Amino acid sequence: MYNNDNNNNDNNTMDELNISQLRNLWMRSPDERLACWREFRIEAQFVYGNCDGNPLPILESISTWWNQAPSVSVAIDPYNFKSWPTIWEIIHQGECCKYSRGLAMAYNIHYIDRDAKVTIDRVRDHTYHDEYLIATYNDEFVLNSSHGSVIDVQATDSLEIRETWDIQAVLTNT
Repeated sequence: MYNNDNNNNDNNTMDELNISQLRNLWMRSPDERLACWREFRIEAQFVYGNCDGNPLPILESISTWWNQAPSVSVAIDPYNFKSWPTIWEIIHQGECCKYSRGLAMAYNIHYIDRDAKVTIDRVRDHTYHDEYLIATYNDEFVLNSSHGSVIDVQATDSLEIRETWDIQAVLTNT
């Protein structure tokens, strides 16, 4: 899935994701996609545990991984979190919308660090005149924004939060 030279790297960043391989991953069978996501998650969890307090490389890898999934108009009901699919169901479906992509990123963060504060926010983006779900990590960083792969919460002036769910509440209801 990634370029992995297995050397002891002092900077503890995740190896460069191969975009072409990621795009092709989504054309594979659901079982193969699940196996690749598991491999990605385990590697990300290891790197995250050794990141010296800098989660940005992992968050950017999560964003890159999920942004390669084929896009569809709407795959989930953004207003009814009790109907949201699990991460495994999203991977099995093999496609994401602007709502399920943010949800998947939030799940991914949670499964890498179960102690992190992860929320899913339904936002109105005033710059792009759009609505979607974002994943927020420790009230610091936002994933799945139209403004970039990972942005600082302080840079989200144009995002109006309409609704927020803690990842634990979503997991309890899925």
